[in-house]
Amino acid sequence: MNKIQSRLRLFLALSLSLFFGFSFLLYTSFMSYKTLSRQLEDSYHLQGLLTHPKSKEFLQEANHFVLKAQPPHRKQLLQQTLNTLNKRTLTPKERNILNRSEHSFQKVLKNKTQYLEKRIFYFSLITFFSMLLGILSFYRITVYSVLKPLHDLSMKMRDFLNNKYSYKFSVPPHNEVGQIQSTFNALAQKVLNQIEELKALDKAKSEFLSIASHELRTPLTSIKGSLGLLKGGVVDKLSEPSLNLVSIAEQETDRLIRLINDLLDLAKIEAKKFPLKKEWTPLIPLLEQTQKTMEGLAHAAQVSIKLDTDLNHISIFVDKERIQQVLTNLISNAIKYTPPQSQVTLRAFIDEDNLLTIEVSDQGKGIAPEDQELIFEQFRQVTSEDSPLVKGTGLGLAIAKALIDEHGGSIGVQSMPNKGATFYFKLHDWKEEPHEEGAIAS
Repeated sequence: MNKIQSRLRLFLALSLSLFFGFSFLLYTSFMSYKTLSRQLEDSYHLQGLLTHPKSKEFLQEANHFVLKAQPPHRKQLLQQTLNTLNKRTLTPKERNILNRSEHSFQKVLKNKTQYLEKRIFYFSLITFFSMLLGILSFYRITVYSVLKPLHDLSMKMRDFLNNKYSYKFSVPPHNEVGQIQSTFNALAQKVLNQIEELKALDKAKSEFLSIASHELRTPLTSIKGSLGLLKGGVVDKLSEPSLNLVSIAEQETDRLIRLINDLLDLAKIEAKKFPLKKEWTPLIPLLEQTQKTMEGLAHAAQVSIKLDTDLNHISIFVDKERIQQVLTNLISNAIKYTPPQSQVTLRAFIDEDNLLTIEVSDQGKGIAPEDQELIFEQFRQVTSEDSPLVKGTGLGLAIAKALIDEHGGSIGVQSMPNKGATFYFKLHDWKEEPHEEGAIAS
């Protein structure tokens, strides 16, 4: 399975063998060339000293070169010539013999140096190209056997993270990268199988919620109507304790109907069967209508609702009923968590990103940072020793988030413990109508 490692080792061994082998031959050739060049220079110099001696110092210098002379027969001739010069000058015949001997020796040296020059040139080329071949081979193996497969695998992993599962699994190569790809393929296949199972379970859950909600809402409507008749004295006038019990039963029936409606809305949203009826809606009347709707709940909790906005000529492109549902949910939550004699603030403004922002702020005990993401999940409520569970379904914020997402907006919360909480949502589609004309901002 270690094919890449084996190939890299093989090419590295071959490249290093070629490089060091020809580098050694290049070095020996260069040293030989250097020695022959020095001998050629010495021959020219010695020839000049012996054919035209000027003093005994020149002869002593010539004797130094003669002692190193090669080959033996040349050394013998030079020694004889030097002995003769110590006694007398050379005759023309002796000078010619010396010159012919040195010329012959110099010719041999020139031929050898020319051969070594070519040898050095070719060995330099071979050394260079062997090194270049090794680098190119290493680069090709690294790119096509390691980097490119790893890049392709990285792209598949990135697609997987972005929920793109449409590609086909390829047969991985039998090497180290292939082992990584095989592991990823097995993991991806397992995840895909689990996703299909989760989709089937989610579909079954949505169908169950839809069917159960429809089946429950019909008898609850009948129960609510019957309780209303009893409370109105149709059968007989009820005593005060009986009226209290009927009122409690009626309130709990209303709560169950709201829960069923929430479950139905959630099932429709998850099934993508929740079409929005968008239209241009004036902002201020929508906020004021929601404020009036919630005044009864706020009065019962001894809490006031303050509307704070100066966007008098703004219209938003939304489903009015659904945005009012989101506002009602946020305001009712704020009222639940705000202590008596306190205030809930409803604000609307245009933020620095040119988005219409609506905020609902309370004066409650706040939400810890680690819980701020959880509260938008289904059936989740934040509880602690200082903040006990408040009666509710745990679906309101999940539905609000789904509705704002359907509008292409965003929803969130800003809060610190013991400093209250501010829930907000942002919308893109709004326009200002100062007179009869408006400009859409997005």
